Amino acid sequence: NNRDMGGIEGDWELRVEMCPVPAKLTIKCLMGGTWMLACMVPKGNMMQCMMKKVDGRLELLKFAITKRLPPVEIIELESELADFFSVGVETIVREGDNLRLSRKGTEYLFSVDKNVKK
Repeated sequence: NNRDMGGIEGDWELRVEMCPVPAKLTIKCLMGGTWMLACMVPKGNMMQCMMKKVDGRLELLKFAITKRLPPVEIIELESELADFFSVGVETIVREGDNLRLSRKGTEYLFSVDKNVKK
């Protein structure tokens, strides 16, 4: 039952001081229990992570990133997120309006993106 990752589907954002715009994250559960995480800093590259829950933990199936040259002000955040997603996320936990993604001592706290046009 992949719904036990309840409440993580949807649109999220990450605001950090080093970057003038928030990173955007969309999470969807696809057919067959595969999870798709798509992350992008506006004007930057689209990162896509395909993951599956195996024995209670997430396993990375595939990571892809487009090859645009991002504006200088977002490079730092984008490369950190690319490093993070490229090896796969270990845990995703919903905490109220926040979503904590973590892996081996690195974690990011995303919040609900309220600006998404439904």
